[in-house]
Amino acid sequence: MENPASMFTPDRRAEIHAWMKNISCPVLLLQGKHTGLYKTNFEILIPEMRSLGKDISSISYSGVTHGFHWETIRTGATFETVESIMKDVTAFIKKQSNKS
Repeated sequence: MENPASMFTPDRRAEIHAWMKNISCPVLLLQGKHTGLYKTNFEILIPEMRSLGKDISSISYSGVTHGFHWETIRTGATFETVESIMKDVTAFIKKQSNKS
């Protein structure tokens, strides 16, 4: 996870592009703290999707870890955090619906 580009070989890129080509809907990526998959998402996934002309948006939530549920305090997600995330998701869906 520290250096995802080192694992992003030409073969791996071809594999990723093969499944990305089938994506036809807008994508919303929700990301917690800048740990773990953050580099992979923002240094590889998002740029590769955009290079293929895919519609991808992202929103970062620095106060929470992976998983935005409030079952456990360890995620950092409070009810207010989850409510904010749901508002963002709803706004994204409404925006996409208005494009149709």
